Amino acid sequence: MGAVSSSAASLLYPRLFRFAAQHPKMRYQIDEGNTFEQLNKLAAGLIEAAIVRTPFYDASVHVLELDADPLAVVVRRETDPFPNEQVTIRQLKDQPLVYYRRFAALLAEECEKEGFTPSPLCLNDDARTSIQWAQAGLGMAIVPYSSAGFIDLTQMSVKPIACDRLVTKTCLIWSKKRPLSAATALFLDFLRQDSKVDV
Repeated sequence: MGAVSSSAASLLYPRLFRFAAQHPKMRYQIDEGNTFEQLNKLAAGLIEAAIVRTPFYDASVHVLELDADPLAVVVRRETDPFPNEQVTIRQLKDQPLVYYRRFAALLAEECEKEGFTPSPLCLNDDARTSIQWAQAGLGMAIVPYSSAGFIDLTQMSVKPIACDRLVTKTCLIWSKKRPLSAATALFLDFLRQDSKVDV
């Protein structure tokens, strides 16, 4: 199974613990990479299913939506300029932002509604990279809120962005062209029941 690195804290650990308790003899192979890497591996038949994040579009896969996750700002506590528990779009103006390329268009659209164009300090393809830049004090990371599971909260602030459109969803995807193994089908059935979501 493939998984985006930023899904572990929000999905794999709590749900996988419950699944593992029900199926103690199951063994796992997790292949990490970003959403587009997972889509490519799925198309090539290198993995059977993957846990990915929106936005993406691929008509060749089934999609089981699992969780909605707001984007959040991660910044060192000693340099945190935001007084409240949430950050507004307007407060992001002129800040040294570090974020995923795939969120760039959506962030730009929301910032333009507030009268400014963001000028990111660093664009990248992984939540861990964004967080590392923030931890080093080089900028403010914009990542899914659940990525806080990777962060030392004694040194870093994690604050959701107050914007309903700046949300990513965690999904399980699998190919429409290939059958699933019994083990992967069992995990899919577990996620369907655990999430109370129908495909």
